[in-house]
Parts: sequence; structure tokens; C-alpha cells
Amino acid sequence: MKRTPLVLAVLAAVALPAAGCGKDDAIPASAGAATTSTSGGDDTTSSSTGDSTTTTAAADEGGEAPSDTEEAGLRADLAAGLEEHTYLAGITITRLVAEGGTSPGATAAAAALDANSAALGDVVSSGFDPDVGEDFLRLWRGHITAYVDYANARLAGNATGATAATDALDTFASDTGDLFESASQEVVSADQVAEGLGTHVQSTLAAIDATVSGSPDAVTLLREAASHAPDGAAVWARAMTAGDEA
Repeated sequence: MKRTPLVLAVLAAVALPAAGCGKDDAIPASAGAATTSTSGGDDTTSSSTGDSTTTTAAADEGGEAPSDTEEAGLRADLAAGLEEHTYLAGITITRLVAEGGTSPGATAAAAALDANSAALGDVVSSGFDPDVGEDFLRLWRGHITAYVDYANARLAGNATGATAATDALDTFASDTGDLFESASQEVVSADQVAEGLGTHVQSTLAAIDATVSGSPDAVTLLREAASHAPDGAAVWARAMTAGDEA
């Protein structure tokens, strides 16, 4: 998954001023082709100093490099997908704030965000089974709806609505933790997963608050939220490959 163009796009999108107060209903999940990510490469790494280049084998012949394990592959795919999710959520909220939730820009961003959700669901399904993937996708889409509800409530000055959205996000983190604990046969605990998701949620809400208020800190806060992706990916990948260790 090539993420550099996406990072550039989000920096441009989030930097735009919040030109309007989008009080439309929450953006519905839009259908879109699921994105996919692959990881791989050869077993060597190269470094250059001056005019010399050194190539080092990643593992002894006949051995398996740490980056070639199933867990490492899942971890890389999940980290890329979770990072992309954070930036696409930021773009979607920025378009909602600037243009309204039913604008073409907000609708297109929501479609891309939902395609990313479907791709994450596919990865979870591959690690567990399709039923778990479906449950995960339902919970994941629900937390995106809660982000939109939160942004709309903040725009309207509706403290009750904002609290209801944060309560829904707390429930999402708890329910997803329970799902992963059960699916991994307790290799990872519900608290481990919920704690990571809590960090993800709180850092994303901070970026949303900055976007709603028109603060220039929105981009920095969104990058901070995205930086937590590898941590969550490591826990999820360990849960998904637990049965392979036996």
C-alpha cells in the first residue's frame, strides 16, 4: 500500500479552512471497491555510503526472516490500513465541516473511507473467519458514524449529542476488545485491544475538535493519531496468528 500520496492529500485537505458548519445528518456509509494492501519483497537490504554499496542477507539461507512471517505480513497490512483509515477519517470530517455532509467532496471522502473499512474487514476475516470479519466490520463502521455524529454535535454546540457519540465510541472499543479476545481464544485480552482503540479514538477526537474549531493544529493532531497505527496492528496481528504457533 503506497501511502505517500495519501499523506500529501490529507495535508492539503485538512489545511483548508473550515468554511462552513455542516449540520447535515451523519454521512451514510458509501459503497466502494475495497482497497487491498500487500507486503513482500526480497530477502536483502542495501545501504550506501559514499561510492560503496553493501548488501546484507535478511536471513541465513533456509531460514525465515522476521519480516517474512505471517504475523509480520498481517502487521504491515494492518498498520497501513489503520493509518489510511485515520487520514481518510480526517479528510471526511474536514469536508463535512467545510462543505456540509452531503457535499460531493464529503460524499467522495466517505466512500473512500468505507472502502478502507471493507479492506480492513477482509484482513480480519483472513486472520480469523468471515463471521468475525463481519462482526468487526459492523463495529468499525459504527465507530466511524460516531465520529461523524460527534463532529455534527460539536458544530451545533450540542453537548448532549457529543457525549452520546463518545459513549458510543467507548462501547465500540469494549465490544471490539471482547470480539478479539474471543476470536483469539484469549491470546490477547479484551483490555489490550480496547486500550489501543481508546488511544486511537481519543487522538482522533482531538483532531476532530481542532478541525471543528478551525485550529491549525488539526494536521499535527491527525498525524499523531495516525502514528498509533503500528501499535494496534501488532496486537491485532498477534491475535490473528495465535493458532499458527501451536
